Amino acid sequence: MEWYGLSPAEHADLEREVLELFTAILRVDTTNPPGNETACALVLKDYLAANGIESELAGELPDRQNLVAVVEGTRPGPTLLYMGHTDVVPADAAEWTVPPFSGTVRDGYVWGCGTMDMKNQVAAEAVAVARLARSGTDFAGRLRFAATCDEEDGTHCGVLWLCRNRPDLVRCDYSVNEGMGGLVLPIDGHPVMLLAVGEKAFAQFTVRTRGLGGHGSVPSVSAAPCSTWRGRCRRWVPPTLRRSCRRRRRASSTPSSPTRRWRRCSRTRSRRAPRRTSCAPRTPPSPRSSSPCSAPPSRPPSSGRAARST
Repeated sequence: MEWYGLSPAEHADLEREVLELFTAILRVDTTNPPGNETACALVLKDYLAANGIESELAGELPDRQNLVAVVEGTRPGPTLLYMGHTDVVPADAAEWTVPPFSGTVRDGYVWGCGTMDMKNQVAAEAVAVARLARSGTDFAGRLRFAATCDEEDGTHCGVLWLCRNRPDLVRCDYSVNEGMGGLVLPIDGHPVMLLAVGEKAFAQFTVRTRGLGGHGSVPSVSAAPCSTWRGRCRRWVPPTLRRSCRRRRRASSTPSSPTRRWRRCSRTRSRRAPRRTSCAPRTPPSPRSSSPCSAPPSRPPSSGRAARST
């Protein structure tokens, strides 16, 4: 496939640069808890410094720092934030065919805990920021880069801490983070990244009502609980998704109506778990035996998680 704006030689050099940084941060054990994300942030800081980019470490605990860098444009404009987390879930080395923090490249794949969630994207974003700085491209606005900690355990030391204590470091107009699609498909001979503009969410609440009962496997739409639910909830489509659907409707004759699938609960009483307000280290749980990396529970266990390197 042809990559926009890159010759085959330039693409090969860029791929090698990403792979080198990717494997370097994979070798840093950032299992959360306890985290130790500062060690990974320092690897990224050295890489950015070698490309003439100043960066800042910020956080509540010395060993749990967030890294933030910025490349300024030549004129005023919007701010785009590249963001990713550097911590990973616990991994049981006995369940792996390679050491989980070795960053092994084998059979065209990179093996390690964090390859998919999400040191792959962190490395790619850092290289993209460095490439922009090296190129001297004339652009409006600024590009921020944030490598955060504690995503796997509540973000109390990471994004939440930054938003509460240093919002100036992450303030932006647009943000690119994980969970945005991730599929690359060949379209007209070019690789195209599919972006997600909305995600499902959940709400916990308690409903008290009177009426006939029944079993949850055969709900009745006329039952009192269902009637109460319809009266308490309203349909809601996120603005980003609404704009995206409008653009698609203009470009296609096929109608698109996501309203049915996107609902937001209002005027309900949420049941929230007690909030942890401190970044103090906690006792690590036993490693997950069913998944060496951060695979969802619905996926079958594997002996390792790999990311395609070629």
